[in-house]
Amino acid sequence: MIRTLLVLLFLPLVGVSQNQYWAQQYGAQSSLLGGAVIATVNDNGAIYYNPARLAVIENNHLSISANAYGFEYGSLRNAAGDGLDLNTFQTNIYPQIISGMIKLKNTDRWKLGYGILTRFNNRLKFSFDMDMFTELVSTSPGEEYFTGNFTYELANIEQWGAIATGFKVTDNFSVGLSQFVSYLHNDSRIEINRRADAVVDSTGFSIERLLEENSVIDHRALLYKLGFLYRKNGHRFGLTVTTPSIQLFGRAKVSRTDLGFNMNRILEAPTEIFNTYPSFAMEEENRILKANYRLPWSFALGYGYVFDGGAKLVFTAEAFMPIKRFTVFLYDEPTAVRPTETYDGFTVDSFLYKTNQLRWVLNVAIGLEHPINERFSMLASFRTDFNSTDFDSQRNISASINTTFWNYYHFTLGATWKRENSQLAFGFNYSLGESRPRRQPLSFSEPLDPETLFGQTDDTFTSVVHGLSAIVGYTYYLRK
Repeated sequence: MIRTLLVLLFLPLVGVSQNQYWAQQYGAQSSLLGGAVIATVNDNGAIYYNPARLAVIENNHLSISANAYGFEYGSLRNAAGDGLDLNTFQTNIYPQIISGMIKLKNTDRWKLGYGILTRFNNRLKFSFDMDMFTELVSTSPGEEYFTGNFTYELANIEQWGAIATGFKVTDNFSVGLSQFVSYLHNDSRIEINRRADAVVDSTGFSIERLLEENSVIDHRALLYKLGFLYRKNGHRFGLTVTTPSIQLFGRAKVSRTDLGFNMNRILEAPTEIFNTYPSFAMEEENRILKANYRLPWSFALGYGYVFDGGAKLVFTAEAFMPIKRFTVFLYDEPTAVRPTETYDGFTVDSFLYKTNQLRWVLNVAIGLEHPINERFSMLASFRTDFNSTDFDSQRNISASINTTFWNYYHFTLGATWKRENSQLAFGFNYSLGESRPRRQPLSFSEPLDPETLFGQTDDTFTSVVHGLSAIVGYTYYLRK
């Protein structure tokens, strides 16, 4: 039974964490520059990228930026077995950031910023159905009719509220601090059903295994970003340090069901107690548990150079530290296996639990802004967005919460249009996600193991994801 549970828990799809730290950028102009603006950000995105930049922005701003419309298509090749792919298509529209800045009347050195930003907002749905005739029961004449079903659904959103301040120490050097309050809502569901029809001694019956898991997680936390900025002639240098999240509140509502029917009728000598009797059932419904969700330390370094004529070349690198294994939620009471009389009070420990473990990540971004005339500028960028999942830890893969398997590469192209008291930015972002071959999370390929009704898994699982989004932002410059 333990081996069976590990196969089911192996599915890294059941997710709470966003494993790409740079999935979302803020402010249309900063987004078109790939977020490589720690040293040069000129809008309210400074509350996220580098609060020290607030001190040197001349105008008060009120800005709204959004992915006006986007879609993403993903193909998980061989994810359900050799030649059995899982595909997903999703669309989205949501604000990146709504923010503003206040210039204090009594001093030119202090600036305040505030805003609400969406760290990530992803919805995924994978489903797979198949049927075939295969040999499962040696005592049953001919092949058995087998059906398999896999369904996974995820709605995952994290939003941050921010207040920030920047202080100009000298004309060349400034510092800043942002405080964020994060809210995470994760709603996920997974169902795996395997069923076969057989005939033994002229009696027909069905063999079935069913696993269903549901979880809803709500989590609130604090975190801080300290920023530094140095300017000299056309050179710009930025440095930020972001603290780990500090939990305020975390709760999970979790249920899980694992059922088996007539598994003993297809095995001559069952090796597991659960397949010795006609049926078993383990269920825990609507348990309210404490939940934990962590973000790591990160350190970012940015550089920008402003050429004569206004063109800018910008670069940013950010390192995210690893997070050791921690418990996301745990129900530590034993779960009885039913029928209790048949199994003589046998129980399973930690029937409801999830853990997480993340490795260190280094992302880089480079961007270019080139003025066409006094009103229009062209912007282009490239950035990486590597996955923090610790795939090298077998225990992590079998029992952790992960959302994605792939690394992203983002390419953007767009323009800004400056008007007297405002600026409009618009453009497009193309994302390519890829992963190297890894072991399949599950398999419905023949031959099927009569003890689990799963096929043999191989190292043939890869991911390819294509995404395209339109970025639109509007900034209004308030009167001084």
